[in-house]
Amino acid sequence: MKRLLIILAVFIGAQLEVQAQLPECKTWNDSPQKEEGENQHSIYRPLVRNKNYERAFPHWEKAFNIAPAADGRRDYHYEDGITIYKHFLETATDDAKKEEYKQKILDLYQGMINCYENKVIKVRNCDDLCLKAVIGQKYGRMAYDMFYTLSSPYDKTLEAIEKAVEYGDKGTEYVVLEPWAHIVTYQFKQGSRSAEEVRTVYDRIMEIADYNIETDMELGEYFDITKRRSEAVFKPIEKEIFDCEYFKEKLKPMYEEDPDNFDVLKYVFNTLRQQGCDDADPFLTKIKSEYETLAAEYNEERLKELEEKNPAYAARKRYDEGKFEEAAEKYEEAIEKETDNEKKAQYYFALASIQFRKMDKYSDARKSALEASKLRPDWGRPYMLIGDMYATTSRNCGDAWNQRLAVLAAIDKYAKAKAVDSDFDQEASSRIAKYHSSRPEQGDAFMRGLENGSTTKVGCWIAETVTLRF
Repeated sequence: MKRLLIILAVFIGAQLEVQAQLPECKTWNDSPQKEEGENQHSIYRPLVRNKNYERAFPHWEKAFNIAPAADGRRDYHYEDGITIYKHFLETATDDAKKEEYKQKILDLYQGMINCYENKVIKVRNCDDLCLKAVIGQKYGRMAYDMFYTLSSPYDKTLEAIEKAVEYGDKGTEYVVLEPWAHIVTYQFKQGSRSAEEVRTVYDRIMEIADYNIETDMELGEYFDITKRRSEAVFKPIEKEIFDCEYFKEKLKPMYEEDPDNFDVLKYVFNTLRQQGCDDADPFLTKIKSEYETLAAEYNEERLKELEEKNPAYAARKRYDEGKFEEAAEKYEEAIEKETDNEKKAQYYFALASIQFRKMDKYSDARKSALEASKLRPDWGRPYMLIGDMYATTSRNCGDAWNQRLAVLAAIDKYAKAKAVDSDFDQEASSRIAKYHSSRPEQGDAFMRGLENGSTTKVGCWIAETVTLRF
């Protein structure tokens, strides 16, 4: 009898474990509950957008259980579930509940990734290479939450990071890099990771960061900041993991294979100097002499040719030199020559950023940003920039009433950004919350004969019509 009870308990436990697992990744397309799934989806999504998570949850749960992959063209049920459970985690006081919510979040991330890997969720106009990038992004966001929100064990977080880099390659998001640096540095200090392994991770982080600093016009600045922050993480152990001999051994074969290549000489010389090789080192002395000889005759001609062919490169160079007006002119030249709408939109955005942040030409900056949004209607960044323009200049927008109207115009632009591009949902919501208390006062409106929902025009350069909210 006792043995029978044990067997029964094991069986029931196994059944509960199965029931606790996420539903199989499926869509509602062929489901007899399709209409119910669509209805529940339509009910819960606005509630999530308005951060009414408690009311959204039962409707989300029904929609999710019917079709985790919705219609197979979006991952909303997974992403929204993660958002809901992160809210529950943030507000929970019971430790057991916190652990339950953490596991739910991890399960949803893994379920979403499985849906993409098995191509149940399909991304429009996305080939296999594009799909790998999407999966890499999801692993990266999962790793980010594991590190900063879920306090997951480092070995598990590291597995997610390595998957993000495996799938994302040089397109890995910047949010992954600093946690990676922290984990391997900690492991090295604990004696569980060798200097060689840490150097390999360091090199990979620098490779990803440098590639995106050079090529990603939208997020290059964030990669640059992350690179410097990651370098700071490694700094306490740098003398233990790097030395001149290591880099000489690594770079000598590269030099010997192509000793007359200026780019190779430049890279080898700069790397050895940065890694602390003594100026008297024979190999460094030899490289320095050859590099300086070639540089004098090569640099000017090469750069001139490169700038003529690539005005966007010239613009970035002028920007780095602090020549903002020249940089703006070069971006205008790049816009004229470019035929690819996506690149042209990026150039318009870069131009708008310079006009706003460096030249105080707000009307011109807004015009450039709007041109970028026309070329990429589903891109939220230009609207975020216009919102920043309005918020930054609000204090110079006349009396207190008009200043608050300017803030309202900024909030409208942040709302527009998240409406057209879900990637900016968190960033835009944060900005909206920041300026929430600076909206117009109800009493001031009544004195002007205006009420909630009335439309009125913002003064100063903004000159936009806004709908009053107090």
